[in-house]
Amino acid sequence: MRLFATEFFQLVRIDTHTLGTPEETGFDAFMTGAVSRYNLIFQVTKPPYSKEGLLENSYVTFRFQSVEFPELSTDTSSNLNTY
Repeated sequence: MRLFATEFFQLVRIDTHTLGTPEETGFDAFMTGAVSRYNLIFQVTKPPYSKEGLLENSYVTFRFQSVEFPELSTDTSSNLNTY
């Protein structure tokens, strides 16, 4: 999947033109529908830090940040064993 293949801190733009299929992104129907319906624009990076309680090299963290409202961001952790 596209986001997993990025280098640390590489910016990836997610919008209606670059969204791709759920297979390419791993986003569920709710996320892809919201991006398309509301014309949302995110920049996504992969920061190289760990969270307490998660095994090293068992997950990857992504930071989603709104382009229009940069103060809005969230971090997600994805299990590498499911991809």
